[in-house]
Amino acid sequence: MVAREYNDANKIFPIKRLAKVIIILEDDRVFVVDQVASRWHETNLPSAGKLKNKYHIIEKPLLGKKRAQSISDAVNGLNEGGALTVLELLVGGVR
Repeated sequence: MVAREYNDANKIFPIKRLAKVIIILEDDRVFVVDQVASRWHETNLPSAGKLKNKYHIIEKPLLGKKRAQSISDAVNGLNEGGALTVLELLVGGVR
């Protein structure tokens, strides 16, 4: 994976958050999404239900049930200082 910053997007950040996505598959097919704005941002926050629903839609197929639940538990415990736990789970898997 390669992440790059784009000057056009940086010029208007943080007022507007733009992303450009290019996906190149192993068979050399290319998919491009050009400069889309985030649906949710500081003035248009998702409800807790919408955010939880989005997570549950993608969690199990990508992460597996145990890792997804561990991440969910860690995120829900952020008020108790669990930021490092969340980061470890996201990059390293279930402990």
